[in-house]
Amino acid sequence: GNISKIPVFISLKEWADSGLKLLQFLADQFSACDVSDALHYVIWLLKKTESALLLFDGLDEIPEENGQRTQAIRTLRDFSRQYEKTQILLTCRIAATDYVFEQYTYVEIADFTLDQIETFVRKWFHAAPDKSSAFLRQIAQEQAKSVHELARQPLLLALLCLAFNDTLAVSYTHLRA
Repeated sequence: GNISKIPVFISLKEWADSGLKLLQFLADQFSACDVSDALHYVIWLLKKTESALLLFDGLDEIPEENGQRTQAIRTLRDFSRQYEKTQILLTCRIAATDYVFEQYTYVEIADFTLDQIETFVRKWFHAAPDKSSAFLRQIAQEQAKSVHELARQPLLLALLCLAFNDTLAVSYTHLRA
């Protein structure tokens, strides 16, 4: 459907590596898109409107050394309080959730069922039904059990489909536990 907000994707690892304040990092992203006076635009977008959707990705990718992740968490908490009209989505692998953000709703992406995997693959290769059938046959093989487990995770299934589209083969020899 349509999104009535302006989505802004922020790689938290990229931000942390930049050494910039969060607001300046956001402004630099808009400057890269030729937005004039980007800092003022970002402040206006965050404070005066309810049209921003910030997608902060990969909190777990910020290193813990030297308190970097702790500082990032503090900054993100302060930021979300300061710009409370802004909708924020923050992603993190579940294994790295050793912190709590108040006033956030926690959601976990569930693994796909077998039927959902098949539906996803058939839609992915909708223009080439033979590819979807070949992919599903290959991951159903006994030796591809580890690949099939990976396919239960939506993001990994998308990556497997991309790789399969390029090679027309599922490589499972390197995935054995």
